[in-house]
Amino acid sequence: MDRHTGRSFGEDDVPNLRHAESRANLRALAHELNARGVLGLGVGEQDAADAMYALAADESVFLRLTHECGWTPDRYADLIARTLKATLTQLGGSREP
Repeated sequence: MDRHTGRSFGEDDVPNLRHAESRANLRALAHELNARGVLGLGVGEQDAADAMYALAADESVFLRLTHECGWTPDRYADLIARTLKATLTQLGGSREP
């Protein structure tokens, strides 16, 4: 039951709950990356979480590349890893002078 509205959760709410959980997990990951000094200078935790969400959380991109373009899952994972590394470590510049 939603404590704010008093409405019971139903089957229609499951995608929204998963979405919220996914976003919360990405914010936690961004916080950990920041704590470890991985995020580039000027890359805030919220920006990092948003970038990860935009680049890696949409299964339609995975399906498009693997089913329509013939990519292997490993090739897709490599693309996402390289893209996230470039985005999260260089978006605002380098931490090193």
